[in-house]
Amino acid sequence: MRFLCVASAAHFLVSAKTNYNMLPSINGEREKMSDLLLFLGLSSIVASHVFFIIFIVRWIMKRSKWKFGVVFAVLCFLTLPLTYIGSSLDYWMMTPEERTAYDESVALEASRDAEERAEREASKAAEESRKEESRLAEESHKEESRLAEESRKEESRLAEESREAAEESARNEYLTCTVDELVDELENNALNAKDSYEGRNVEITGRVEVIDASGKYICLYPVDNEWSFISVQCFVVNKEQINYIKKISNGDIITLRGKITSVGEILGYALNIHEFIEE
Repeated sequence: MRFLCVASAAHFLVSAKTNYNMLPSINGEREKMSDLLLFLGLSSIVASHVFFIIFIVRWIMKRSKWKFGVVFAVLCFLTLPLTYIGSSLDYWMMTPEERTAYDESVALEASRDAEERAEREASKAAEESRKEESRLAEESHKEESRLAEESRKEESRLAEESREAAEESARNEYLTCTVDELVDELENNALNAKDSYEGRNVEITGRVEVIDASGKYICLYPVDNEWSFISVQCFVVNKEQINYIKKISNGDIITLRGKITSVGEILGYALNIHEFIEE
């Protein structure tokens, strides 16, 4: 019975192929035949899957399954021929004029598809080029911004270094003043005096009133104010300075150079002696 069904189906296909030229040359009739064959092919695909599933289920359940396997194999064998014949039957049965017109339409459609594909590729290439240009412009802008920022920072750094160098140079230069001026500014505003003189190199002139017995320091007081209790305590740093101190006496007016190390409203100024200026 199964083989009879298969033979009948094959006979139907052969008959359809052989007798198709006898049909009227009407597009509607040909379309019906090709649609029918295409439907049979698609139905074979669906049926083959169904019988394959039944075959697997029965194999798992250990029941008789070879019948469904045979049907599955037959359907798989019929699927491709039915589908191919159903999809190409129209072309086979065309007259030479129809086939020429069909080939021209296919060529025209292919040409149109090629043109559309070329346009899409050209559009895609233009879009990619635009994106690339935009990306390069953005990167260039970022690079310019980065370089400008680095240049600004470098200029700021150089300006800061120049300012610091100028301040250091000013501090290294000896500021000429008298003990009277130092004491007056300290009495008027100790904070300003500290900001102005602490850490500065100065060349000062004052009156000697205290000479340490161990030679570690001397104190200079204002020349014009004998009653002042604020002084500049000058610390000795080498033997050459000690030898000079041995030559002076309280009440002498001397000039020396040094660096002010601290400023206080009670203790006055502290200074490390660099050298004495002999007149």
